[in-house]
Amino acid sequence: MQMKNNTPAAQEKCIVRLLLYHFGVNLPVMLASYPVFRHMGMQSSLPFPSWYFQVLYILKLFLARQSCEEIYSYPFIYFWNRVHVTGSFAYYFPLLLEHS
Repeated sequence: MQMKNNTPAAQEKCIVRLLLYHFGVNLPVMLASYPVFRHMGMQSSLPFPSWYFQVLYILKLFLARQSCEEIYSYPFIYFWNRVHVTGSFAYYFPLLLEHS
């Protein structure tokens, strides 16, 4: 966390630069790219898919993301707790300690 206090002048300067960037860089690129993409064959049309399919898709992505987080983070959390609660690797490798 930063300990400096931003002055109103510094905040104003930041906001002005942000607006200049959005309107001076991003907007011209978006306006120029749309005709190029249309020329390359991009099509956009309405109507969008029904709400039923949109909600199902969002739920599917949410469940997949949650599942992946649980599957991939469990070994690290388990290992972290065991090593730092016991203070050593003895919990994982008891046979190595017996033969040393």
